[in-house]
Amino acid sequence: NPNPNPNPNPNPNPNPNLDELISAHNDSVEWIDSSQRGFIRLTLRRESARADFVALSTIQTRNFKTRVVRSVDIVRRDGTLDYS
Repeated sequence: NPNPNPNPNPNPNPNPNLDELISAHNDSVEWIDSSQRGFIRLTLRRESARADFVALSTIQTRNFKTRVVRSVDIVRRDGTLDYS
């Protein structure tokens, strides 16, 4: 029986409305997934940057796997930053 979700989240969000509420009340939030635990790997260059949001398979032990759940490229355009 194949899994219909090819990239299942091992940590389902106990409050799926939380992300929506945070995003609705904070204009600075570009993306959120509060069910994930991990870190941001930020690569900086002179004219651009890349943010990889890296999730851990578990926070219970040091024996974990990582996976990138979202990547954002950041470039300087016309004196401001553009996210894609």
